[in-house]
Amino acid sequence: MLGAFFDALQLPRVTLIAHDSGAVIASSLAAAHPERVSRLVLFDTDAPGHVVRSAVVFQKILEFPGAAHLVAELMRIPGYSGLPSGQRFPPTAP
Repeated sequence: MLGAFFDALQLPRVTLIAHDSGAVIASSLAAAHPERVSRLVLFDTDAPGHVVRSAVVFQKILEFPGAAHLVAELMRIPGYSGLPSGQRFPPTAP
C-alpha cells in the first residue's frame, strides 16, 4: 500500500523516516521491498509484533482502486500537506 502511494507520487526510491506506529509500516515496506528504500530511520517505535489498528485501517483504505492516487493528489494541494505555501510535493526542479 505504501509502495502504491510512492508510485502515485512518482517516487521509485525513497528515504523513509518513521516514528511510533509509522515505523511498523516503514520497516515492513523496507523488508518486503528493499529496492524501494535507500535509507530507513526509525525512532520511538512500537514493540515488535504489535499491530496498530489505525495503521491496518489506513492500509485497507489504500487497497481501494485509486486511493493512493487520491492521497497523492491531496498532498499536492497547497497547505494540505503541511508544506510551506507555494511548495509542491513532490518538489519540482527549479
